Amino acid sequence: MKKRLVEDGAEVLGGEFFLADDSLIYRTWAAGNNAGRAAQEQYISKTKPLTKAFV
Repeated sequence: MKKRLVEDGAEVLGGEFFLADDSLIYRTWAAGNNAGRAAQEQYISKTKPLTKAFV
């Protein structure tokens, strides 16, 4: 997410701190949130327990 902030024009203040407008922060958060949800869904679909019909 740091890379995205910097590429889209946020000012690096050092370490974990950036100066950016509200819309950039929201868009960056939304992109990270969507990626996290997609990864979680993929993980869940691979680890579903067997139903009683298959046991």
